[in-house]
Amino acid sequence: MSTGRPCGSVVGNSEITNGPIITRNHGRPIPDYVLAAAKNTLNLETLTKLFWGLSPESFRPELLDVLFHHLQPDRRTPPPPLTSFDSTAALEEHESSRLRRLQIGKFCLSEGLRSVLKNCPQSQLEQIVQTILPHLENIGSWLNFFASGPTPYNSVANSELVDPGICCTVLVACLELGNKELARRICSDGFADYSIHSWCAIQDSNNRADLSFGYCHAVDFFSAVMKSENGRQRVMDILCHGADRTCRSLRGKVLSAASARCRHIAMLDRELFQRRLDQQRYSYPDPVALSVVMDYLAKVLDIVQNLVTHPMLSRSFLKSNFFASYCQAIQVWLVKKCDIERDPERRWLAYGNAALAQIMIDMEGKRSSANWKLYAPALLSIVKSGFINILLVGMGSNSKQNEDGLFIAKCLGLFRNQCSLHPRLAKSLASALQVSCGEAIDVPDYLAGTGYEEYWGNLIRLITAGSTITTDEKSHLCDYLNCPGNQRTFSPSKSCVGCHSVTYCSHECQTADWKAFHREECEVARGEYIIGLQANRPHYFQHVRLFQAELTARRARLLLASDTFIGGKDGLSEGPCVLDLGTWAAKYQTCENFIKYQESPHYLDSRVKALVFHDDFKIIDSQFSLIQAQYHFGGQKLVVLCKVQQDKSVSADAAEEFKVLYCVTKFLGPVED
Repeated sequence: MSTGRPCGSVVGNSEITNGPIITRNHGRPIPDYVLAAAKNTLNLETLTKLFWGLSPESFRPELLDVLFHHLQPDRRTPPPPLTSFDSTAALEEHESSRLRRLQIGKFCLSEGLRSVLKNCPQSQLEQIVQTILPHLENIGSWLNFFASGPTPYNSVANSELVDPGICCTVLVACLELGNKELARRICSDGFADYSIHSWCAIQDSNNRADLSFGYCHAVDFFSAVMKSENGRQRVMDILCHGADRTCRSLRGKVLSAASARCRHIAMLDRELFQRRLDQQRYSYPDPVALSVVMDYLAKVLDIVQNLVTHPMLSRSFLKSNFFASYCQAIQVWLVKKCDIERDPERRWLAYGNAALAQIMIDMEGKRSSANWKLYAPALLSIVKSGFINILLVGMGSNSKQNEDGLFIAKCLGLFRNQCSLHPRLAKSLASALQVSCGEAIDVPDYLAGTGYEEYWGNLIRLITAGSTITTDEKSHLCDYLNCPGNQRTFSPSKSCVGCHSVTYCSHECQTADWKAFHREECEVARGEYIIGLQANRPHYFQHVRLFQAELTARRARLLLASDTFIGGKDGLSEGPCVLDLGTWAAKYQTCENFIKYQESPHYLDSRVKALVFHDDFKIIDSQFSLIQAQYHFGGQKLVVLCKVQQDKSVSADAAEEFKVLYCVTKFLGPVED
């Protein structure tokens, strides 16, 4: 005889663990008896049918009561242990009941709450938010409970309990509701702790597979937390201001997760990945594999950019292999898995990501003297990861005028600036180019008409010049303009102890230069030196200055020997001239115009003027030349003016043919973006 109750309903206060709940209400709200049965069931399939069958027409706010009933704090605590007198069946039922409660809690915390937020009518959205707010602390406790691994239920069979991928989905959905108070509380406190765990859990299967649907909510949630001021501060406190051993271990996991996500992208199979995206076309606006992958890499880099705002994390990332893994992933997808005909309008994402990675290294190198020392190894790592192949493919298939070309030109410009600071980088680039282009690394034929010819030719000359300079070949320079050169022992070298900006070969030269120029320069130079120390800016060491002076001379030699140089002295009056290598294009200037158009005033102007109008340059067919080049250092623009001696009788050795005798370096202020 029928009791009139549907299957799966509640009898008294007992929990019904079998029998499905009918949820297809054909547009009608869910009945009360269904909600009551859902509260007391321990059948996961029953709850799954209820929430997966939800629609805006059948939605009821009381669904949240069902979810929070199953998320009561006492459900996380294990029941009293059974005694040894209990039967084996009772022990198994005891453990099975505990596991079912946890599985239901995980479902309610993820898919259940996500379904409620997805199907909630707009008119009831505020009511839902106000219902969720008092339970946020409990939700955070459940998340961190699962993050710690509900021992002993973290075996392979129950590994889904500790996978954070799905739980991050509902947190992202909560953030998308647009409620400021809800977003503020989610991006702080215990949720920040959980965001770190979800970011580090790349080894969990679901956390990886989420990308197959066009997104990874573990990455999205950590990104949202890092963009929140309170959340970012909480993350920094956890990673940098806790117990040394714990912080060091956690920082290592965060760095490893960033690199692991990039390596995972590099290993994805494009065709299989594309088929999965096609199946989920409704959930992603642009379901093309290259777009999804590059958007994902951009989010990862955005998280890293927020992390490196802390000096400790900045140094850690520069020391790690993250940038190498990042560029390797871009190279694999752009060179090996990209179809030029199918992906022309999406390739700019790849070049944009490559440029952002390079800009990020460049910015970190400018922040402090400690980072500047790690700057070159980080750049070397991306060169060895195939970054040069990204540029070669880009220049060969994209004109400089389109969007891709803007990013590629920016990358070339950054490499130009970086090669002017580090001889090791120039040598590595030269080796990488020889592997990609053969021994002849001049302007390839396929660059004709792309607009990159001048950019590439200038960069190649700089790389070639820099790669030939060794430590032994960087001659010491005396800063006394009329140094006779017969005391150039530099053992020990004499430097100004006040400003640390000039060096002399002897006490006699130091005294003479003090009377001639440095008396007026020292106080200003010392002020700049102190400001740099206080700002923790990289110091312009003498070895960098000597390298740039030698580099300028060798660039000039290569330029004058090149068939493509059309600067010439045509139209200039007879007399001494200055060869200005410029940023990309070189030209001659008369000494008068050179002085006239100097960016002034500058405390070294009198020294520069004395050098330009020195008697050595007034002799017809003089073997001396003036060469100027522009470089960047620590975010500052600088010009290097060199006096070189050209020995035309020696043509085999560039170091002997153009010998640097004197150098003046002027810092001209911050580099304009």
